[in-house]
Amino acid sequence: MLNLPAAQAVFVRALRMEPTQEGARVTYQIRLANPTAQFPLFQILHPKVALGAMKERHATFTRHGGHWELTGMDEVFQKAQ
Repeated sequence: MLNLPAAQAVFVRALRMEPTQEGARVTYQIRLANPTAQFPLFQILHPKVALGAMKERHATFTRHGGHWELTGMDEVFQKAQ
């Protein structure tokens, strides 16, 4: 399967942090920006997605010694490689 970038998701801000037994759960906002030439095809597959729309996402972090490790997230879109 070929993954072509349709747009860039831009971090907007962190909204809240909830402590958990293992670490923390962070709620943050992203905004879909900077479309590529493939964005019209992406919109055919995902008609409810619009440029500039902000979405809430969540990430979980676990504390390992002196550092934090990202252990999960609910991102629907993938990061460009």
